[in-house]
Amino acid sequence: MAQAGGAEVAEAEAGELANAVDGLTLARYASITCLEEHAFASQPQGAEEGKAEQVRSPFTQQRLAALGVAQVPLSQWQRLSVAGLPAEIRWPLEAPAARLILLAPGDDMSIDGEHLATELEVAHFQSVPDQEQLPVPLASIKQERRVAAGTVEVYEVKQGEWIQIIDVAGRQCSDFVAFDANAWAQGEELGLDAGATRSLSGHCMPNPGLYSVFFDQHLHPMLEVVQDTVGRHDSFMLACSPQYYEHHGYFGHDSCTINFNNALSASHGIQQRASWPAINFFFNAYVEPCGTLAVDEPWSRPGDYVLLRADRDLICASSACPDDIDAANGWVPTDIQVRIYAAEHDFPRGIAYRNRPEELPRMTLPTAFHPCTSALTKQFIDYHGYWLATHYEGWGARAEYLACRERVAMMDLSALRKFEVAGPDAERLLQYALTRNVRRLSIGEVVYSAMCQETGGMLDDGTLFRMGEQTFRWICGDPASGQRPVAQGACPAPGLSRHGA
Repeated sequence: MAQAGGAEVAEAEAGELANAVDGLTLARYASITCLEEHAFASQPQGAEEGKAEQVRSPFTQQRLAALGVAQVPLSQWQRLSVAGLPAEIRWPLEAPAARLILLAPGDDMSIDGEHLATELEVAHFQSVPDQEQLPVPLASIKQERRVAAGTVEVYEVKQGEWIQIIDVAGRQCSDFVAFDANAWAQGEELGLDAGATRSLSGHCMPNPGLYSVFFDQHLHPMLEVVQDTVGRHDSFMLACSPQYYEHHGYFGHDSCTINFNNALSASHGIQQRASWPAINFFFNAYVEPCGTLAVDEPWSRPGDYVLLRADRDLICASSACPDDIDAANGWVPTDIQVRIYAAEHDFPRGIAYRNRPEELPRMTLPTAFHPCTSALTKQFIDYHGYWLATHYEGWGARAEYLACRERVAMMDLSALRKFEVAGPDAERLLQYALTRNVRRLSIGEVVYSAMCQETGGMLDDGTLFRMGEQTFRWICGDPASGQRPVAQGACPAPGLSRHGA
């Protein structure tokens, strides 16, 4: 589905129409909606009935030739009147694949003319509400709730129980709030607290990801994040409120705050608020270098989820956000599924590791040494997709440092990346990429080295094993070491090296 601010042209890419612009194809498949009632014309902008074809400028002709449509007559191009814009073109999933070519033509104008052609603003998005997917249950389900798009569901969980928040159709945000059930029974509204969570976690905004533990106003843990298949969320900003929609001109628009107020006050008598601080699952927000909070389409796919564990009895509320005015829900709000599992189950911890939204999620894995290290500490971090210990309990950083200097230290290096470099130019490539003189390395030897830019900036460090005459193993910390080009252009000619002879 595309929203355009000018003349639209569709080029069908199916069968014999692969390289032709066919106005009939657009009229057959596309559903075009204008904000005002204006006819969808087949006449090009600026052309009059009975008038000869307009002469295209050399620049326009060159661009159209590059697109393969230079010979298509103007009579086949579709046009929307300026008064009918903005407009939406909906292209159904069952229609042939298509290309949309947009033009902003202008009339011939004298030097002192004022009728300038202006730019088009285009937003492209896709709605796939029928492609729902629920993941296989992690265990037997104790209770399950469906949160319809634009609504809120309130539910209670016991200490130790597991809460699975599932994005049913993908790209749908779900705000989450929770209260201590025992405190509420005694007249105290004790809920999740953003300031306490940020302070105790030492992070203003985890980017990407979630806080591992969420705290209340008394600085006590309420929830733990156990699994996360997305890895990109907004942690603890405000849920959408009436003020947000009114600020953008949508008066009376439904909001998560209104839905939370109505649901929580009706079920438990919890006081209503102007806006709710909430955990915003699947809401792809991030902080720009200048400090600005930015938002983009969620990375979640159908069936993605977050698994939480309750540290006490809780009153919870989950929303399926009604936001359809920006990219927060991909412009099409859909449903959320909530599953509750009994406390006697046990699930491994893991978060998704992916660099782009189209990648399949890779959950964090334990290394082969995890049974040993987990018995010595509970302090682990995700390092390139593996759980690695940050420190061991009862010792401290100073004792571990002195052990490295004075006695012996063992480290779990399973997460390091291993690259096999082999072939007739293996030595030549590594001689150019690394700061060591690789030519002096004997078979069976290993050296520490660094991979640098031409200017000397560090890319990565690691160890290099020489397994054979032209066979090496490079072990480093960053997987991009095997992907990033070491320099512009080709390697230097044989006999030339930055290391000298």
